[in-house]
Amino acid sequence: MKNTILKIVFVAALAVVAGVTAYNAQNKEELSDLALENIEALAGDESGTNTSWSCRGSVNRCHAK
Repeated sequence: MKNTILKIVFVAALAVVAGVTAYNAQNKEELSDLALENIEALAGDESGTNTSWSCRGSVNRCHAK
């Protein structure tokens, strides 16, 4: 009985150590402030703007008015 409980505790401890090791091994990259500002600037133009586009020519050259 004691031997079985000891095996279960050992396996559980091993699983916890493996889980913590795998969690800590993950790459946790954080974006720089400049990258976050660029993302916000790009996303800001997607909502609430009334940009009209003009496309002319056979190769569809478009520009904002």
